[in-house]
Amino acid sequence: MAHLFRTTLSRFRQPILFALSGGLGFAVDAGLLYVFLHLGLGYGAGRLASFLCAVVVTWQINRRHTFALRHVPPTWGEWWRYLSAMAVGGVVNLATYMLALHALGAAGALKPLLGVAAGSLAGMAVNFISAKRWVFRRRDPVPDQVSVETPAPISPPARSGQVRRTR
Repeated sequence: MAHLFRTTLSRFRQPILFALSGGLGFAVDAGLLYVFLHLGLGYGAGRLASFLCAVVVTWQINRRHTFALRHVPPTWGEWWRYLSAMAVGGVVNLATYMLALHALGAAGALKPLLGVAAGSLAGMAVNFISAKRWVFRRRDPVPDQVSVETPAPISPPARSGQVRRTR
């Protein structure tokens, strides 16, 4: 039973960590949405601001833990790929959010929270696949980043008549 649990956990490690990261991103997104609504930003602008904050949080978690790039320094290229990929999932997320707000009608104080929840779930699959297959996939090093091995030291030439033996 323990082996089955470890095997299952190993097999689904990335989706589980991605979902946990998404859960934290959801908390950031929803929490900041309420802050931004209180500040008067409205549902659309407030959600855009809270979404961008959540993307920064999840990028750091996913690059360091989910896709284990903690020893690789982040690059602007990676950030822009992540933001672009999350924007595609974000379109799905925001469209679902707006549809949920419309469908919920007068749901009171939970309306924004339920909308964020629906949007987050809808965008998660798109985000995971794009992060795994595009943003954080292992890349070959750029030619100027390739490490060059130091050649082995050259042994002094054998004197004439002497046979060099190697072990």
